[in-house]
Amino acid sequence: MLAIGTHCEFCGARDFLPFTCSKCDKSFCGAHREFHNCQPLVKPASTKPPPKPAQQPLTKTALLPRTPPPAAARPSDQKPKPLPSTNTAAKKTALDRLRSLIGGKNSTGAAASPKPSSEPPLHKTAVGDSKVPENRRVYLRIRRPAQNYLDTITNTEQKRAAKIMALYYDRDTPVGRVIDMASVNLGLKGTKLMLGSEPLGASVPIGKFAGKTLDIS
Repeated sequence: MLAIGTHCEFCGARDFLPFTCSKCDKSFCGAHREFHNCQPLVKPASTKPPPKPAQQPLTKTALLPRTPPPAAARPSDQKPKPLPSTNTAAKKTALDRLRSLIGGKNSTGAAASPKPSSEPPLHKTAVGDSKVPENRRVYLRIRRPAQNYLDTITNTEQKRAAKIMALYYDRDTPVGRVIDMASVNLGLKGTKLMLGSEPLGASVPIGKFAGKTLDIS
């Protein structure tokens, strides 16, 4: 029986009728056949060699003798470049040390600005119902904790790693409905959403938590 079926690439559950995505060519269960944050395959670059340049015909000018290059300048005509002053280099080193001691401040005394975050914005990575108009969408992150579950195929306990997804919903969708939809996306049976240690009411509109990271359990 273990050789029958395929594990879902998204949640790890074994499915006897897996669905193969036409974009990323991976297998998924019925719950994640549409919601799996699909990444299309990248086609390999062409290995065809570049065309050879066309050979130009010889002309009369090509047969004439070339003009000799100008003579190199004599050593006496070349002036040596001045070496940098050692005092200037010592001053720069001392200034760098002073900046590191005062906490990374720049020459004007202001604190150095933090580097921009490399994390992409929510609206570019979030998944959800495409029928929701863009002016009514609310974007947020929902995090699934790591947990153990019983594999009904092998009858063994498996460990599911923690996962976080960027999702969007209609801003008036109640929290209770969001729990049901997020449970499908994250592959678990959730019963509540938490903002830190505070549980959210099931009838509260999800629009109040735009841009937040919520925990589902």
